[in-house]
Amino acid sequence: MTANWTESDVSNVLAYAFAPELASATLKKKSTNKGPPVSTIDVLLTFDKHGISNHPNHRSLYYGALDFLRSLMKDKPGYACPVSLYTLSTTTIFRKYIGVFDAPLTMLRGALHTIFSGSGKGKGKKDELPGQLLFINSVNEYLTAQSAMVNAHKSQMVWFRYGWITIGRYMVVNDLRRQWA
Repeated sequence: MTANWTESDVSNVLAYAFAPELASATLKKKSTNKGPPVSTIDVLLTFDKHGISNHPNHRSLYYGALDFLRSLMKDKPGYACPVSLYTLSTTTIFRKYIGVFDAPLTMLRGALHTIFSGSGKGKGKKDELPGQLLFINSVNEYLTAQSAMVNAHKSQMVWFRYGWITIGRYMVVNDLRRQWA
């Protein structure tokens, strides 16, 4: 939880997993492909720059993802990035612990942002992607998320985590914002 990974370390892992040509060029220290950027994914999800709880490793993932996209687009002027980056929005401590009751507030904020920013108007293929995504879990999805947290993260399940998975809004409500397209 206290680890702070470098941008380049995170970027290199992403390149190795999702952009083999970029990873190979990085190892050779030169780019041999002057064509469009190539990736095996078209959307990347991560934390925003605040890392939800200000965890250094969460913030590292955000900055590493940005570095990955910059590397992917380096020396590719005139081409659109093949990967859209969406980040999980950090909220206030109050909103973080009101669970499902945060859903109406998140929906209202999203609607107002869309209305006043004009982000609902697309201009091209990438602009057809939504600027915001909202996920609200059903009761069954909430229980599945709780089970996944308890079973897959046993080492993290100290007493206060049980409170977090019971009343935490991220177990029920998640909103993502497009940062890069």
